[in-house]
Order: sequence, then structure tokens, then C-alpha cells
Amino acid sequence: MQVKECSPVGIDVIQNKGAIIIGVSINNSYFKESNLTKIISWSATRASNVYIMIPDTPSVSTLIALGYEQNKAETLARLKSNSLENKCLFIIKELNLDNIKIIRWRDLIGRIEYVQAIGHIKYFYDNDLSFKDALRKTTSDVLKHNMSDVPSESQIDIGVVFLLQELAFICHADSILKEEKLGYLYHNTMDVLKGIIENRFSFKTKIGFITAE
Repeated sequence: MQVKECSPVGIDVIQNKGAIIIGVSINNSYFKESNLTKIISWSATRASNVYIMIPDTPSVSTLIALGYEQNKAETLARLKSNSLENKCLFIIKELNLDNIKIIRWRDLIGRIEYVQAIGHIKYFYDNDLSFKDALRKTTSDVLKHNMSDVPSESQIDIGVVFLLQELAFICHADSILKEEKLGYLYHNTMDVLKGIIENRFSFKTKIGFITAE
């Protein structure tokens, strides 16, 4: 694994064994077993605790925005998330790791910290135009990558729920997971999260980011 980009908090997490959240995606071919093994092994040796975030519920919104019916989207998101979790559990067992936990949205929904986090990010989405534009552009780019047409505003309205739910967890993970220092690890830099960390918006976070592959 090579670190390509890292925020100051991300550097601190790596150097001083903070906690790492590994971001994975259910529809991304990058997350095959060999890459997952590399990511999990690398993180486990550099962090006190590692959390693998599988965005099962948020992914439903993306699938609906792409044209799937609600029931089909929920089924597909669940099956793909289960498959991804099983791969991770196999790797964790093979590597004999004991500092890793898998996060599914059933672990978050209903928890007061997450409920508050959702309310917090929705407030800034509604009241900070630059933040709203950044989330909608990111959503539009993701949808464009997976469809032949330009997404409509209504499709973006649905799809942006993914980012709102995912960022609510990531940006408030210190209070949700009771961790003092956290870095979000992904193989590509998440521009919206980078912008939040670099104080481009009124929405803030104490979380760092680590881009490595």
C-alpha cells in the first residue's frame, strides 16, 4: 500500500496508531479479495482499531436513482453488502486479526449520535449553497458514470441521500465510535470530504482522510 494523499489528522492517525475507517463500495470492482486483503492488512498494522464501513442502506438511494424499484434496490444492496462482508470476514479470519469491526447501517440507525449527525448534515445541506452544490455535483458524477444519460435533478435528489448518510457517519465517527483520532481510508481521494476537512464549507469535522492503494 502506498499513501498518495493524507490530511494532517490522517498523518497523525498513521504515525500514532489512531483508528481507521476503511471505506468500501458495493459496486466497485476495485474491492476484489486481493485488494481487500491488502487494505485490511495495511490498516490493521497501523491503527489501534479498524472499522470497515459497508454502506448498505445508503447504496439503496444510488440504485433507485439509477432506475431500480425500491424492493429490487434494497435486495440488491443487501446481497452485495452481504457478499462484501463475507469476503472481509474471511480475510480477517485468515490474517488472524482482532482489532477490526465491520459497520453496517443497522448498527447506526436509531443511535442518538447518528440521528443527530443526520440532522446536523441536513441543516448545512439546506443552508450552505456551496456545500449543497458540492454534494450534488459529486452525486451527479457518480450517476453519470453508471448511466448513459445525464441524470435529472430528481435523480440527483434521490442519489444525494447516499452522501448525506455516508458523510453523516464519517464526519461524526469520533462521537459515534467513541474514538479520539480517526482517519477515513479510501483508494481515491473523496473530494467532498477533503473540502470539509480543508474548511471550504461551514460544515466541519475532526476526521482526517488517507488516500492509499
